Amino acid sequence: MIEILYIALFVFGSLLVKVFLDLDRLKEDRDYIIKEVTQTQKDITNLNRDVEVNKRWLNSLVIEVNKLKTSKVITIDNVELPKDFGKVETGEIKVNNLHDGHYKALGIEPWDILKANMTYEEYKGFLKGNIQKYLHRNKEGLKDYEKLANYANKLVKEVKEHDSNNTNNKG
Repeated sequence: MIEILYIALFVFGSLLVKVFLDLDRLKEDRDYIIKEVTQTQKDITNLNRDVEVNKRWLNSLVIEVNKLKTSKVITIDNVELPKDFGKVETGEIKVNNLHDGHYKALGIEPWDILKANMTYEEYKGFLKGNIQKYLHRNKEGLKDYEKLANYANKLVKEVKEHDSNNTNNKG
């Protein structure tokens, strides 16, 4: 009978040790999770601050660009943009009547920025991708088809310009 009691005490003691070890592991896991959550919250705060700083910088840049009274090109970080980049017309569709509010505030045609930072083939792919996007999207009805036509007109214009420049260069 005493042997069974010793065995029971040994098993109970082993279980008690295991419970305490598991509790310690759970406390370590909890501390690690709290540390990671705290760091993530700090990272989100820093990202939000960076977004606000960049937004203010971009707004001040747009204001300065809009103040310019020159017909020459504007250089931003060695990228030349035409002064009238916000007033582009292609085909029968005027770009300005298709822009949502967030583009109007930008003051720069996003496709002009992309064109300045891409090769001709990359830029052509961007235009083709947007044509596909608006062809298959059914979010804004007719407006989507107008946007599709806008990108198609822009693609035609870019290809004509590229082909014309390459023909003129070959001489």
